[in-house]
Amino acid sequence: MLSADDPESLEAPASQDPAAYYVVDISVEPRDGDAGHSGRSIRRCTLTQV
Repeated sequence: MLSADDPESLEAPASQDPAAYYVVDISVEPRDGDAGHSGRSIRRCTLTQV
């Protein structure tokens, strides 16, 4: 979840394993029912545990 108080922080679900999936790609997706990546990324970063 993104936070307006800390826009540089992203809270991932506790079930997320950063060793298996360590990159986050946030993209702009049209509301067309297609779950595939639109190709328009607005943010990419690596996950770290705190």
